[in-house]
Amino acid sequence: MNRARVARELVAIAKGLMAAEGDKCGPKGCIRKVKGGWGVMSGKTGKMWPQTFKSKEDAEDAIKRYHGWGF
Repeated sequence: MNRARVARELVAIAKGLMAAEGDKCGPKGCIRKVKGGWGVMSGKTGKMWPQTFKSKEDAEDAIKRYHGWGF
């Protein structure tokens, strides 16, 4: 299996676990288009992070770093 596929599968597993634990992001996930870029909603509190990101990929990378999923 290649690294990209493993990473996608791990993200899918993590999303499933978060949903089972009462994730507040909803079916659209935790990344939202906001004024000035992309934002991340906390799955625990439902509040937006104060940072905005230039791209959706940057926001996804921030979530990975936060959870220690690494690269």
